[in-house]
Amino acid sequence: MATEVLPDERTLRLGRRRRALAQMAAHDLDVLVLGRQANVRYVTGAPQLWVAGTRPFGPTCVLVRETGAVHLLSTWDEGVPEDIPHENLYGISWNPMNTMSALQRIDGAASARRVGTDALSPVFAQLLPTAFPNAQLVDGELAMRAARRIKTDEEIAAIRESVAVAESALAAAVSELRPGVTEQALAGVLLEASAAGGVSTPSNQDVAWVTSRKHPWRRADDGDRNDGRIQDGDLVAFSAGVLAGGYVGEVGRTWPADTRHAPNGAAALQRRWESLWGNLIGACRPGAGAG
Repeated sequence: MATEVLPDERTLRLGRRRRALAQMAAHDLDVLVLGRQANVRYVTGAPQLWVAGTRPFGPTCVLVRETGAVHLLSTWDEGVPEDIPHENLYGISWNPMNTMSALQRIDGAASARRVGTDALSPVFAQLLPTAFPNAQLVDGELAMRAARRIKTDEEIAAIRESVAVAESALAAAVSELRPGVTEQALAGVLLEASAAGGVSTPSNQDVAWVTSRKHPWRRADDGDRNDGRIQDGDLVAFSAGVLAGGYVGEVGRTWPADTRHAPNGAAALQRRWESLWGNLIGACRPGAGAG
């Protein structure tokens, strides 16, 4: 488990940044102002550990197409890659006018004609024109979606690593499944295994729950259970989601509490799942529509 705050691997982050710059050119954007954490991580490769929960839009990252320079809102240098120099960092301020002053000093801000933002709040809709006085504000999320839609080889490897952490955590929880254990105990095992992998997990994540014996797609209610403990013959659903290396890895499956006696209907449910999975993979072809 790593104890340092490190940026994403160089080839990974530069490959993503090239895609973002290419889409800026395709959408005729001189500057991108990003506030969504997924977009900020995509362009910068810098984990921002001080950001937690939901917050309003703020200009966290600025990407200038002409120079390729990245400017980042950051409280420290730790985790910031070497291709973002210290002078390109600007700090947090409770007064948004101070942030506008920092953006005004960016090389290319005054001459920008089209500035894209991935989101916008009423306050910054009024303030951003002061930082980019000659620019038209447009939707920059379209460019970011186009850039992120196609994954680089390095991204695919990073996603696989994230999924592998989720899989190992789920396996740890399944290994503790037995009649008499509680859902909370299984959640603790999974979250402990995730933490050992050095990753973040959703604070509101349901990890393990008993499925209803009356309705296969529903959660068990008080009429199905006694004292909140898993019973012999229960079919338990597991879900593991982690954020590792900037990518979310999620896996899930159901597992019988007693492997010697599968619950009624479990075999048919498994066959349906295998058929659905096979059809889904078969439909994933270049040019196929997501709908």
